[in-house]
Amino acid sequence: MVTTQTQPPPSSEGAWITPPVSYVEPRRIFCALCGRPIARRYWRAAPTGTALPFCEPAHADLVLTYWLPTYGDPPDRRSTARPTAPHP
Repeated sequence: MVTTQTQPPPSSEGAWITPPVSYVEPRRIFCALCGRPIARRYWRAAPTGTALPFCEPAHADLVLTYWLPTYGDPPDRRSTARPTAPHP
C-alpha cells in the first residue's frame, strides 16, 4: 500500500504589495528568507508576528516549517549574515 502526501495549505496569510516607485528616494527591499532583491511586488506576511517582505508566499511558509525549527529565531530582514546549520 502506497500512501501519498499532500501539500499542506499555506500556513501564513499575507498579501501581495506593490510599493510606489520613487526615483528620488529609491527603496531597496529584500526577501526576509533568501535575501533576493525585490524589484516590483512582494509578499508581505507575518509568520512570526512581525510583518516581513518575501519574494514569494512559499518563503513565508518556509519560515514556519524550516527556519524556526532549525534555527529557533526568526530571520532578520536587516541582516545579511545567515547562521550556519549545526553540525551533528
